[in-house]
Amino acid sequence: SVAPTEIEVVEAFLRRRFDLPELPRQWMAWRVALPLLQRIRPQFDPDTFTYEGFLEELLARYRKHWN
Repeated sequence: SVAPTEIEVVEAFLRRRFDLPELPRQWMAWRVALPLLQRIRPQFDPDTFTYEGFLEELLARYRKHWN
């Protein structure tokens, strides 16, 4: 389960990610996603997986489920 405070962090990152240069953006996506990935352990295709994509999907599913 994902806490509302964690969703707030995901939302904040996704909102401002394009203001960041590429490498810091990738690092921040990894940093935000890693604890969630370790807890949720989702199935994913390693050939197409990205941390940003995971965060986008997580947020979309959270909003659909809780709103």
